[in-house]
Amino acid sequence: MKIVQVGASTKKGGKTALAEYLVSELKADFALKISSGGHHSGDRAVTVNPRIISKPDTDTGRLVKAGARKVIWVSAAENELERHVNEAMELFGSDGLLIVEGNSGSRFIDADFTVFLMNVPMRLFKESAYATISESGLVLVNLSGELSEVEMSKLSAEIKSIAPKAEILEFSPGEPIGAFSMAAEIIRKNLSLVENAIQVEKEPS
Repeated sequence: MKIVQVGASTKKGGKTALAEYLVSELKADFALKISSGGHHSGDRAVTVNPRIISKPDTDTGRLVKAGARKVIWVSAAENELERHVNEAMELFGSDGLLIVEGNSGSRFIDADFTVFLMNVPMRLFKESAYATISESGLVLVNLSGELSEVEMSKLSAEIKSIAPKAEILEFSPGEPIGAFSMAAEIIRKNLSLVENAIQVEKEPS
């Protein structure tokens, strides 16, 4: 199985929108939503129930609608997160493409490619964002807010200092689709994906 990790600098940084796009564009088989700091525990920490997962206007519902044939949501306290992420990973097949949404996944999952959405200066990153951006192969910079007047050469140098292997693309506020499309092409190239070429054994109905 090939794994693409999607992270962001802030809680509302656009992770779900990008993950949703990648599921659809790359014809991903699976999606995993990871929420750290949740209050769920035990069996409730890993949600697989289709009625809950497919609920409209939720993050997981959007991933289902985008075409993922299996979506799992992990929501657990920080000290239990690794165990439940590992439990969720065992529920996916060994073949196909998995899109992982959430910074916390970078600590427990060995992704084949990581894409990071940056919409604030690094000094405003949430704590989990630093580890994710450092592993990124692609950083998408949303030129909004405090980044709207940033000098890209300086910002690129700052990004490269902690994410030396990352390619950097910037996009204007409200116009992410072009950047998302380029991200899909970069991922496809890096993972040697061919559209519609990943064939997996379908689960029995």
